[in-house]
Amino acid sequence: MSDGFRERLIDGYKEPRWERIRAMIQSNEALGENAAKLPYVIIRNLLYYKDAAKGYRLCIPSDLHKEVFSLAHDSMGHPGYAGTHEKLMNGPPAHLGPSSRKGNHLLDI
Repeated sequence: MSDGFRERLIDGYKEPRWERIRAMIQSNEALGENAAKLPYVIIRNLLYYKDAAKGYRLCIPSDLHKEVFSLAHDSMGHPGYAGTHEKLMNGPPAHLGPSSRKGNHLLDI
């Protein structure tokens, strides 16, 4: 990952939903051994969703959704929307949001 993209990710975590999640993580960490097991973790300033089946998935702020989708689409040989969506859901470690209008918690574009 380039330093520029990494900085854009971190900057994107200023969105209210990611700010709330980051604050929850930090408050929880302050509880020490009484901390709850949360589905999110911060590693080197990047936010990850802990998916039991797929491991850690990088959280992508909404202003980067279209760019990430486009990059995935192009790198997969232009499989169309449905093919790209399926690969993002079951392939690369990216978590694009806590929820969406379509009921899909991994892709909200």
